[in-house]
Amino acid sequence: MCALFHVLSSDDVCLSHALEWPSLTVQFLPDKITPSQCDYSVQRLLLGTHTSGGEANYVHIAEIRLPLEDTEIDARLLDPTSDASAAAAAGGAAVPAQVGGYAATYGKVEIVQSMLHAGEVHRARVMPQQSHYIATKSPSPDVFVYDRSLHPARPAAAAGAAAGAALVPTPDFRLVGHDKEGYGLSWNPREAGQLLSGSEDHLICFWDLQSHLSPAASVMAVLSPALPASHSGATKTLAAANTYRAHSDIVEDVQWNPHAEGRFASAGDDKLVILWDRRQKDTQVVHKVRRDTTTGKKQSVVSCGAGLLTQSGYIGWLVCRSRLTPAR
Repeated sequence: MCALFHVLSSDDVCLSHALEWPSLTVQFLPDKITPSQCDYSVQRLLLGTHTSGGEANYVHIAEIRLPLEDTEIDARLLDPTSDASAAAAAGGAAVPAQVGGYAATYGKVEIVQSMLHAGEVHRARVMPQQSHYIATKSPSPDVFVYDRSLHPARPAAAAGAAAGAALVPTPDFRLVGHDKEGYGLSWNPREAGQLLSGSEDHLICFWDLQSHLSPAASVMAVLSPALPASHSGATKTLAAANTYRAHSDIVEDVQWNPHAEGRFASAGDDKLVILWDRRQKDTQVVHKVRRDTTTGKKQSVVSCGAGLLTQSGYIGWLVCRSRLTPAR
């Protein structure tokens, strides 16, 4: 079992929910709605399973209800041993269900769509511009991309399939270029369809799916999306449009710079953070930042228009300017 937490604010409330299987990845989808006359919003999460014992793995879309910022929740009533809860029960008032529990108003995570996946889901990311496209990493060297508007709410045999035929994962794209598994995965927030991947083969791969994208095939509403009864169509295989090699060890993470066109960063087990500019045809490294060998600590922020934050091999961009000497 795995608990999923979302903290609304430092002094507000923490919601938790037990998942059937652990998820190595989680991401909020960019859309949400607030139903009329309700004190909560409905948002969606992207999850992926890490099962055992031969159980199938899935990419999940989950729905969660989160209380609005001005919603008042008396946390004392959620504890059946508290004086406030006992007083409410003695007065005939209904004691609220546990947050995240079966009958809860808030915090319950409900799986609304599941897509079969080949192996555990190492990482899953939604394309910012078209959130029906989902890229995943797995024990396979390849990257899978799903157009979830083409998939049913639950895996089902394709039309015309033989009766009793086993269900198999059917991603819409298989992106090839790596020869080992990995975790690094990042959609370009400035250009639709551009995807980066980093893996254990010390390599960074780049794909451009722009010419292969299409609008959602069904109405992808937050509530009750119009999903098809089964998935149809073959998996398309696309080779990497470009590769980048400068790391001498595993590339743990890759991230696009959201503030500068064509720039991205990579972090590896070789103690290097490398900044790249995709617009340079020779794929030269723009900057390298190395672990401080005198203190044993990693450099935390490097300059690239906006700053770059690294923590335990993972990276994210900050709006800041801190100049460090590039590593040689």
